[in-house]
Amino acid sequence: MTITSALLGGALLGVVGALIAVPVGAAATLILNRVVFPKLENR
Repeated sequence: MTITSALLGGALLGVVGALIAVPVGAAATLILNRVVFPKLENR
């Protein structure tokens, strides 16, 4: 997911977008894995 976000950010905003998209993508992955998916499993 992080590579996908870097490619998408690079396509939209160039090199700066790719650099910004990497930590944002990593944070989104972390939030999904630690918060969202466990709550869905408990349903």
